[in-house]
Amino acid sequence: MGLVSESLWRQCCRKTTKTEHKKLLQQAANCSFTVSLSIMGFLLMLSQISAAAGATRMSTEAQTSGEGAAAAPVMQLTHRMAGLDGSKAMRQEGTGMTMEHYNRLLEHDKLRFNNIMMQQQQQQMMRGRQDFEVVDFTLNGNFNADGLYYTEIQLGTPPQSFYVQMDTGSDLLWIDCSPCIGCPRTSTLGIPISTYSQSSSSTSEQIGCSDAFCVTASDQLDGGTLSCTSNCPFETLYGDGSTASGYFVSDLLTYTEIGNSSTNSTRSGATRVSFGCGDSRSGNLKSTQEAVDGLIGFGQSSISVLSQLAANGTTPNIFAHCLQGDSNASSTLVIGEITEPGIVYTSMVPNSTHYAAILLNIAVQGANISSSPTLTNSTGAELQVIFDSGTTLAYLVEPFYTEFMTALNSSINLPVQSLSSGGSSTISCYEDTGSSTYTYPNLTLYFEGGTMELGPDSYLEQVSDGNNNNYYCPMWQPSTGDAATDSLLGDIVLQNQIIVYDNEKHQLGWKNFDCSQSISASLTPNGTPVSQPPTSEAPSESDEPSNNTNPNGSETLRVYQPLLAFLCILGYLVTMMIN
Repeated sequence: MGLVSESLWRQCCRKTTKTEHKKLLQQAANCSFTVSLSIMGFLLMLSQISAAAGATRMSTEAQTSGEGAAAAPVMQLTHRMAGLDGSKAMRQEGTGMTMEHYNRLLEHDKLRFNNIMMQQQQQQMMRGRQDFEVVDFTLNGNFNADGLYYTEIQLGTPPQSFYVQMDTGSDLLWIDCSPCIGCPRTSTLGIPISTYSQSSSSTSEQIGCSDAFCVTASDQLDGGTLSCTSNCPFETLYGDGSTASGYFVSDLLTYTEIGNSSTNSTRSGATRVSFGCGDSRSGNLKSTQEAVDGLIGFGQSSISVLSQLAANGTTPNIFAHCLQGDSNASSTLVIGEITEPGIVYTSMVPNSTHYAAILLNIAVQGANISSSPTLTNSTGAELQVIFDSGTTLAYLVEPFYTEFMTALNSSINLPVQSLSSGGSSTISCYEDTGSSTYTYPNLTLYFEGGTMELGPDSYLEQVSDGNNNNYYCPMWQPSTGDAATDSLLGDIVLQNQIIVYDNEKHQLGWKNFDCSQSISASLTPNGTPVSQPPTSEAPSESDEPSNNTNPNGSETLRVYQPLLAFLCILGYLVTMMIN
């Protein structure tokens, strides 16, 4: 461009003939048009560079700033029995899980369920003494059955990684600390076993006896029975007599946030939480069988991590999980406002120790098991069901369990075989016809606010007796309790759905969902939805199509548009004058 300008300057500075002058003007016109096109191209390129820089800046801000794109913490969940022989993840299609695996699930589940019922009874007794105040008690339940999903979390500075059991039925977060008496050093799950080191974290702090968290935790966990001298103590007692004990500390919890669809970025957030630092285990907790580093409770108590995050303004007091059977990589837990469309909500039962709702009726292939508008027991109390992802099966109190099974047997109408379920116990299972055309009935659970639609895999499991004989066995069992509050929906029902626990509006929600897909969530009720992928990888472009142009790039192009138009008109006018 500089050489062209110099040549024109030299020609303009000498005398020219009329013909030469016209020729010069023609050259100038051509040059002007060429220059205009060159400048247009340069400015368009500049606008693209600016847009890219703006996108980079937005992505960086999303990673480094607490403002901007709404983001929600996300945890990846893994099923503890995913690697067991005979489990869904291991068996080939058409072969049921072994009776050994099925019986183990039953054994684990009964221990867990019985201790949940113990908590319910303790709550009823406490209501009679304390004017209906809600108090959480010492954690109960056999550890091997205390939840089937675990996740990885990070605590401290620099972050230390731990695998912990995810449990919606308890409140406390506790981790094995160093040194620890009786803590396992290996796990049959094939995961590394670690202990939290206070001395290795620059942000770790002790919690003293007078600390507000200590006072609250002591009242909620053990009724203030543990003596406190300097460090605030804790102890968790399980149904088989096993214990985990130690003292409370606080440190930074690091979590992963996923940016919105315009950036698809991830960032790490950190906030201070208080948790149990376990220095001793006893009983079966010392076993390496399915051992993890600790437990994270997502209950409603103020000492739960969820409540702590909400109290310090990090997240709403809302979380959701999507559990895909016992798959290794497709289960997710998200903390934040769930913005997925089509979620059905019902009210939580108030003053309940666990997440529970009123179940109005059950329909088997469209026919209700009860002719009454609602399921009520002999005292007129409505049927309450606990939502608990840590329990595998579903449990119904009588007479509703018998009514349900009667309706199911009538609808299925297949030969029934009694199979041994350990000791002298037997369980009635349906013979597998081997027919690909036979259709098992669907279920409909009626709640205030809407229905939960369930397929056969929500109540039946294929089981093999080891002699090439397959059966379909019911995964709904009679409750060991007799109160209207003693029914429960476990993993068999909650899987393959988004289940929302909204402590802000005191409601439970659900939606049938492919848990291998992203979940849309936000940190604020009116915030920009964020897609939470089920794995650590960001959503692909096909999963999350871009639907916007970078605003910074658009603004740059908008500024240059008048100049581009002027140059085009100038080149056109000069050409017309010569012609």
